[in-house]
Amino acid sequence: MSDNAGTVSSPLTTASALRCPHGGTVRPAQGAPGRVRIAGVPVARAGDAFVVTGCLHTVGGRPRPCVTVRFSPGSGARPLTDGRPVLLSTTAAQCFSADLMPQGPPVVGTSQQGVSCR
Repeated sequence: MSDNAGTVSSPLTTASALRCPHGGTVRPAQGAPGRVRIAGVPVARAGDAFVVTGCLHTVGGRPRPCVTVRFSPGSGARPLTDGRPVLLSTTAAQCFSADLMPQGPPVVGTSQQGVSCR
């Protein structure tokens, strides 16, 4: 897939390599997986919750780790699965601390290919 600017984007899955900007690991929180899978792994969708572990970010010598990530696919985002937009490697996102202070965008690693539906 590519956007109007020619940027290639890949669908994110619950196994995609995501990190906060400080090196913490981003994983989906427990929830009902969608029906669409890539290489047997559920595709990540708008509204799915993501948590961060292992972030060592500090501000003024005080710990202020990233704890959550929010994706913002925007209105009219496509493709959809289960009526919700699929999260792509280019979907806007922000990491947040426990007090909801923005910490920067997550870093997206490579993702798999090969879509299947059950």
